[in-house]
Amino acid sequence: MTENEACIFLGMEKGEDPFEAFEESLFQFKKFFTSQPIIRATFLAKLKKVEKVEEAALFFGIETPEVPFVFVFEWSEAKELLFVFQSFQAIKSKLFLAIQDSKSCAYLKLVIHTLLDLNLRYIQLWPEIKAQDTPVVLAKEKDPMELLTDLQKLKERGIETFFDLSNTTDFAGNSIGYESQRLYLLHKKEEEWKTISLGI
Repeated sequence: MTENEACIFLGMEKGEDPFEAFEESLFQFKKFFTSQPIIRATFLAKLKKVEKVEEAALFFGIETPEVPFVFVFEWSEAKELLFVFQSFQAIKSKLFLAIQDSKSCAYLKLVIHTLLDLNLRYIQLWPEIKAQDTPVVLAKEKDPMELLTDLQKLKERGIETFFDLSNTTDFAGNSIGYESQRLYLLHKKEEEWKTISLGI
């Protein structure tokens, strides 16, 4: 990597402080990963940019701490909608804190890959909702608090498991039908992207 390339990847002019530029780049990456819907293809593309910033930082002699990242989570085999949703949100929140605490690109990459693994385990649980009439946009997720409220409403109606959900046709005024279909389609899309990337 040349000096000009390093400056471009850090978004700085020659003569500016590369460490400040690196810190700003890292901040922007953290902001992206904690504010955007988790879509593997999008996140992996962003991680390629993280790697370029990491390479540019090394060019300027910026050494970031090699902090080991070990995050063990037990994904329950439970099929109760509310329990799984709350467990996912709790683990995701911990990973978001780890993202915010990242001081190096290497550490950030480890956290993001763990987040992607968690998300895959989560989205593959959700069933197809054929009764969903509202067009689904993969990158448009529902607010977690709205989902929590609507899951509680479904539970009151006796809809407690993913199997129950797959047999439900009445989602009037409830966001879960949309979100289940979005996650189902997202999982199918990710499987498709994986097949393309492997050249199958």
